[in-house]
Amino acid sequence: MKRTILFYVGIVLFFACNNQNSFKFEKVITLDNTGPISAAFHNGYLWVSDSKNNRLLKIDETGKTVESTGSLGRPMHISSVKDVLLVPEYLSDSVKSVSHGTVKNIDLEIKPDAPSGVDGNDSLIVIADFYNHRLIIKSPGKTYTIGKKGHENGELFYPTDVKIYEDKIIVADAYNNRIQIFNFAGKHLKTLGAKAGIKVASGIDANAQNIFVTDSENNRLLIFDWDGNKKKVLSSHLNYPIDVLYHNNKLYVSNFHGSSITVFNR
Repeated sequence: MKRTILFYVGIVLFFACNNQNSFKFEKVITLDNTGPISAAFHNGYLWVSDSKNNRLLKIDETGKTVESTGSLGRPMHISSVKDVLLVPEYLSDSVKSVSHGTVKNIDLEIKPDAPSGVDGNDSLIVIADFYNHRLIIKSPGKTYTIGKKGHENGELFYPTDVKIYEDKIIVADAYNNRIQIFNFAGKHLKTLGAKAGIKVASGIDANAQNIFVTDSENNRLLIFDWDGNKKKVLSSHLNYPIDVLYHNNKLYVSNFHGSSITVFNR
């Protein structure tokens, strides 16, 4: 009897783990005349950074524009933290906060050169400092950097996106063709995807089981577990995918050349 119970428990766990990666194409959200870089859910709506028109778009699930925030200097990989959107401006070398239509500069003690990605939590803001090949970490007590130009573990080569997950920082190390994970002190913890044939690791997101990576030049989305094992590759309805957002068991992939968001559902 015990063996039978353990057998069925094993079967259930196998399919539960397998289901974590079983994302299927759901739909394409078309965005006319845009250059979508990134998306973030904020206050019940999907916000998209439109680098072609230097603005943020607040859209519903059909792609209808509800609100637009303009006059931005090429907004890149955005994120939603508490009641604000964090927006890196590639052209102005600054990071903005956007809340209820109000745009403000975030004071940075260390100036980035073409910030391309940003994320935050209750105490930290982390910025991908593209041309300086590093991360800038802004904390209540100090501002410091992680990484330097290079190709070894812990070194970066044009980082494009960054995510905080629990006590870890995940970096899209774009032109090193890989993903790196650091702790908040800057210690290198792991490198993923180095042998996955990635051309440009452009955008990332994560949940408890997976790390999601857009490989824009190969028109695909890769799913790794936290040990670095490649679990799944998605390529349907993608057109130069440059970022990925995981939200409510769905993946929202920003297609820069396709002026669209591709949605995959678990």
